[in-house]
Amino acid sequence: MGETIEARLQRLEDIESLRQLKAKYTWLLDHKRWDEWAGCFSPDFTFETGGNKLPLETFVSVVSNNLQPLVTSHQLHQFKVEITSATTATGVWWLRDHLVHPGNGSEFRGRAYYHEKYLKEAGEWKISASVLEYVNSEGRILTPGPDHGLAIGLTM
Repeated sequence: MGETIEARLQRLEDIESLRQLKAKYTWLLDHKRWDEWAGCFSPDFTFETGGNKLPLETFVSVVSNNLQPLVTSHQLHQFKVEITSATTATGVWWLRDHLVHPGNGSEFRGRAYYHEKYLKEAGEWKISASVLEYVNSEGRILTPGPDHGLAIGLTM
């Protein structure tokens, strides 16, 4: 027998809640609202890209420190979400991002996939794991710091 109408409705509501979470994630990221942005993640969140794996606190620190001086635009397209239980889900999101350093005009454009896991805590969905896989990119952000922008690669 198929899913009940109530189960189907709950699945659709959960998918919409996850869409709203990712919209909130990019909005807060691009508007540099770091404390609110950190609230998108579960306490045990991990971020991984290019062989680097970061826990929540380190990830938020690296991203906020590196992106604060930049003008950024993160756009998400063509998502797919699977609700795996009442409190867990997975998702894949297509990302297009554009970062510009207003001080020197350097810029970065990328196309990537977010592969994510989600956890529903106290009735609210949170991102519990994120793997960012870049398909291609153009350019590089140059910063005055000791690594000349290389740390920004951890955030992408």
